Amino acid sequence: MSNDSILIDTSIWILYLRGEGKSQLREIVQKALVDKKATTSQIIILEILSGAISEKEFTTLYEDFDSLLCLDITNEVWKESYENSFLLRRRGATAPFADILIATASIYYNCQLIHSDKHFGLIAKHIKLNEKGFY
Repeated sequence: MSNDSILIDTSIWILYLRGEGKSQLREIVQKALVDKKATTSQIIILEILSGAISEKEFTTLYEDFDSLLCLDITNEVWKESYENSFLLRRRGATAPFADILIATASIYYNCQLIHSDKHFGLIAKHIKLNEKGFY
């Protein structure tokens, strides 16, 4: 995987789809989509689709996200997520398991992670994570 691929977290997709957030964030997402550098994962798709308000919106979102490169959550990614979760807890840091899994996938696949979620900043203090937060 190219290290210029971008894993776009659910928190960014929500802002982007609602037309919210800084213009710089929208530009980054649009450029990543146009350049085919935007990636997702099954857990992000699950989080996005769970927020759909109608069957039509669900179908549209599913088709849109299905067209993106999906970083597969393999057994190796799960194993590294277990280790990262253990490491974080030992250091007194707590983050949602979904965020640990997303962070681990971005590390495993060598992607930059863009987000608007304080948990990734916390994770990055303890685990080498190529991330950029938009708050």
